[in-house]
Parts: sequence; structure tokens; C-alpha cells
Amino acid sequence: AEPILFRGIASAGSASRSRAVGAGGRAGGGFRHG
Repeated sequence: AEPILFRGIASAGSASRSRAVGAGGRAGGGFRHG
């Protein structure tokens, strides 16, 4: 599951990263990806 998830993130890139950044930004308290 880990390799697949990583692969998906690398493939999607913007889409996956946007989700991770959005969730991380909320938890960290800093909206980086709008």
C-alpha cells in the first residue's frame, strides 16, 4: 500500500500534493496551497 500511494503521489503530483498540502497546512495552521 505504501509504494502504491507514493507512486500515485508521484504520478498525480499536483493533485495528490494539493491534498496533502491542504491537510498539512490546516494542521500546521498555514495555508500554503490556498
